[in-house]
Amino acid sequence: MFLIGQTMVQKTSLLLSILIGMILAPAHAQWIAKMGVGTGKPFQALKVGNNTYSTNENSYQTKFGWDQWITLEAGRVIKKHIALNLGLTYFSGAKGHFTSTSNYINQDVSQYSRGVLISPTFSYYFFSQKSAFRPYVTLGPTISIRPKLYRDDHYDVIPIKERIETAMYFNMPSTLGYNVRLGGNYKIAKKISLNMEFSMQRMSSNQLISIKKLERSQGNYTKYTINGVEAFESSRECTSCEFGSVVQNETINDGLTQYNALSNIGLLLGLQWNF
Repeated sequence: MFLIGQTMVQKTSLLLSILIGMILAPAHAQWIAKMGVGTGKPFQALKVGNNTYSTNENSYQTKFGWDQWITLEAGRVIKKHIALNLGLTYFSGAKGHFTSTSNYINQDVSQYSRGVLISPTFSYYFFSQKSAFRPYVTLGPTISIRPKLYRDDHYDVIPIKERIETAMYFNMPSTLGYNVRLGGNYKIAKKISLNMEFSMQRMSSNQLISIKKLERSQGNYTKYTINGVEAFESSRECTSCEFGSVVQNETINDGLTQYNALSNIGLLLGLQWNF
């Protein structure tokens, strides 16, 4: 509990520092507003990849899509080349698709994350404010606000000809990470610029992100059927769930547990307004 409280104090302090800096900036200091959409690859996908893994008894396949996000950001230029920013991002994680086949059971699993991120950041702009093109670097902490992990599971128990289909979600803990962005603005009007950023976001791996370790998370089944018939589990809370073998493959499991599902590299395109 002490560590949890300490982390919350750190998060609050970071946010307050950015807000105070923006408020106490000189009255003539310029305001900045940004809006953009981004896409990228999760570090889990870069580690595990779209691959086939085989053992003596099982065959596994993995596929990953692309992360997508929408970001709104407000900032204030406190010095000639320096700005403080506060960003809000809705994050839609890439869908990871895993299949496992054997003589006993075939399993098909999809999982993906959703969440809101808050990013108090510091930006350094190169060149003067009158330049048509201004490259910049931005960095700072990122805080995830109670993201959720969704999982759809279909598996066939071959010897007894039983098909089980489940859907569930898990309320994941908030985590603290950081983001680094290299970008540039190209002025298209007096107060409007096109904006492009290359970004890297790393979140703490302490967040429970693997299927194997979700027993400590709280969530609910939204579907649980056996041969098409709704089962009792379909309406119960899932605080200690049983999971199949799709991530028991060591390579896949290591890739999922090494990186937080919200960690990625990507590209953002948007607009910036100066006031």
